[in-house]
Amino acid sequence: AEGSPGRRAFEAIYSNPRKKRDPSQDGFVLLAPGGRVSLHDEAGKQLASRAWRGEDAALESGGEMALGGLSCELGVGVLVSAFDSGALFGSGAATPSAPAPAP
Repeated sequence: AEGSPGRRAFEAIYSNPRKKRDPSQDGFVLLAPGGRVSLHDEAGKQLASRAWRGEDAALESGGEMALGGLSCELGVGVLVSAFDSGALFGSGAATPSAPAPAP
């Protein structure tokens, strides 16, 4: 596999344990060994991140972690290339074309 060694991405379900009435949300977790661990919503917006920790190497599908006060459950692994390209985000986008350049 090419790219950063050990870099992984997962589908995730996250929620705020302090707000019991808030529903769980779908998103993605990106694990970059030696770098950052980050949580992104379905549109690709980063919601929380922190420095990599040694125990993050053991995270797998079905694992749980806390990130920025949010509780995350990792789902299936996804291609890091699809994460990086944005292909995972904005699945409901109607127009894939770029905006017109400003005059």
